[in-house]
Amino acid sequence: MDAGDYIPPESPRWAPAALTTSSRRPRHRPHPSFSEPAVSSPENMSEAAAMTQHPYQIDEEDPLQVICEHFHVAPPAPLRTAHLRKTHDLPCTGTGTGTADTHLPTHLLAVFDLPFGAPDTPVTLIPVRADTLAAHLSADIPLPPALPPSTIAHAHPHSHSHAHAHTSASPHSHSHAHTRTLRLPVIPIQVPHAPSIPLLLQHTLFPDPSTLAAQLLPLAAVEEFPSAAAMAHVMAACCDGDRLARYLTYNQGVWKNVLALGVRDREVAGVVQTVWNVTAEARRVWQQQLVRGRERERSRSRRRERERERER
Repeated sequence: MDAGDYIPPESPRWAPAALTTSSRRPRHRPHPSFSEPAVSSPENMSEAAAMTQHPYQIDEEDPLQVICEHFHVAPPAPLRTAHLRKTHDLPCTGTGTGTADTHLPTHLLAVFDLPFGAPDTPVTLIPVRADTLAAHLSADIPLPPALPPSTIAHAHPHSHSHAHAHTSASPHSHSHAHTRTLRLPVIPIQVPHAPSIPLLLQHTLFPDPSTLAAQLLPLAAVEEFPSAAAMAHVMAACCDGDRLARYLTYNQGVWKNVLALGVRDREVAGVVQTVWNVTAEARRVWQQQLVRGRERERSRSRRRERERERER
């Protein structure tokens, strides 16, 4: 699969092929590298990717916070569709008041994964640059032109001076003494799984396959790389049903986002594909173990019943 190809949601390529098993357990690798080719893998999945919170297992910053720090802007608060406007004002942080315009965001993605018509649909606002999206994603995301270059310098609210001056800046921004506010065009975009979009966009800015894998799988499973089968068995062993279900929904959502957005970075796309394959296989292994455990329990119950009958 070419990770840069756009794949429509109805395509059967949403689900990878079956995972090939291996009897060899790899040596313990405390610092695995996910820059090697991804292993192809799991069975078809029918579950819809709901809006599920991330199941991160390592102490990482929130991906949206990382993106905002990169662009020197304050994280935008989540909105509902009823409060969405064509533009949104975003304050720069202290380190961003003098930032070159080439390092500031040009647009805000309003990301959602439910029907947009409902007024209470939750929307996540993510600052982006148009050139970065074009470089890393092959999907056709309609981005209107950035607002005309303009900076308006205002006196401090507590100052008695009301003078103001116009200088050049991009995108449209306002400077209140030491505070700069960007006015950015808002682009609504529906994706298969909105909660994982910040993480995916974070790794378009800072690709780190090993860190991405550790954010999406239990660390014990990551240490079994490159054997996808061993990773799946370890994951099945260290997760209960609820935790595994969260991984399943989230990692399927990330994989669908990779396909829908056409992530060009082959390493990032390969890691997400491997993670999804491992997660789906772990679910299959966990279900098999559950069935076997129930069969053993029924067998023990029948044996105890026969022993009680003999004692009578």
